[in-house]
Amino acid sequence: MIIEMYVYSRTGGSIAVAEAVMQAAELSGHAVELVRLKPGNENDPDPDTIHLPDLADASLSDLVIIGGPVHSFAADPVIRAAIRQIPGLDRKRVVLFATDTSPLDPFGGKRALSQMGEELQARSCRLMHSAVIYWNKKTRDSQIEELKHALKKIYG
Repeated sequence: MIIEMYVYSRTGGSIAVAEAVMQAAELSGHAVELVRLKPGNENDPDPDTIHLPDLADASLSDLVIIGGPVHSFAADPVIRAAIRQIPGLDRKRVVLFATDTSPLDPFGGKRALSQMGEELQARSCRLMHSAVIYWNKKTRDSQIEELKHALKKIYG
């Protein structure tokens, strides 16, 4: 299986999750390309004006994984922009994850996934699984393991 993974990380948490997921998929014999999203204007709050140059085309992938941080109790604008701009994403099977560092609001991650899911619906994608990784919780490692287990069920 060919897996395309698009990840944006502000502090390193989301990329750490992506690398753990990528390693597990590669050990299972799948080809994984990790695309680190690097916007030219990362502090722009408007996904419509964020430019993401050189996005890899997802059209040949069997599964797409998209992940990034929760920002201000919502999906990071860079992730929303990426979902809108990734070439070849239409009608793909997609897995989402969000990393949430807030100790105050456990609903920020769920809200972020909901917003990301709405972006996917606009591209006629099939959401296969979504997960929030609560970065500052003691259960973080088990949440990453649960994500890897869910992915293994999807790609075999």
